[in-house]
Amino acid sequence: MANRRSIALLSALCVNFAVFSAQGASPQYSDALAAYGQGRHEQAARMFRSLVESETRDSETLKAHYFLARSDMKLSRWEAASSTLIKIHSLSPAFFREWSGDFLLGVCRRAQGKE
Repeated sequence: MANRRSIALLSALCVNFAVFSAQGASPQYSDALAAYGQGRHEQAARMFRSLVESETRDSETLKAHYFLARSDMKLSRWEAASSTLIKIHSLSPAFFREWSGDFLLGVCRRAQGKE
């Protein structure tokens, strides 16, 4: 039963990429998002990491942090994903809440055997 709830919740978190690649996004963000959407998670992680290293504080950078964490999760890099999610919380607790950061952090911790 818990497994079904987890699967349902993960399904609900699936991303509609058209929403996130809306007009006005930088080419780097759009390319990274396309790589993520196509399942090229290693490439996406590199591209999102490059975006977050700029230390710019805007909504696109917050989303880049989020997708960096998600890319790391897809690659089973649980510690890196956890660190990125914690960084998101420090940058914007509201974004962390709205984008289910607490749930994703829990997934990372369970994968590491910490819960």
